[in-house]
Amino acid sequence: MTSIRILAPALLLSSMLPALAQGSLEGNWKLALGKKAPCDVSMTADGTVTPGTDCPSEIARWKSTSNGVQLQTASGATYAVLKPKGSSFEGMTFADSRAVTLTR
Repeated sequence: MTSIRILAPALLLSSMLPALAQGSLEGNWKLALGKKAPCDVSMTADGTVTPGTDCPSEIARWKSTSNGVQLQTASGATYAVLKPKGSSFEGMTFADSRAVTLTR
């Protein structure tokens, strides 16, 4: 019985993660790719990403996943997979495994 009481909140929290990520990503962010200086990106509630002039232009969309966020190209291909780390998101590009960090 104790394990059920412990598991229930964990399952509820994990089911809320996509909704948390969806709501928390709206607005302006800094995107760092590899060792390059961070660039500005704007993210909207409908999943649109508008990269700044110094950001990779192929990033066009974002979506919540069960364990974080996925950045996508306009065609829907995965550009990067990111996991929450504090108030930021960290991960790797899909094609060449470069580090990606998304911060406010």
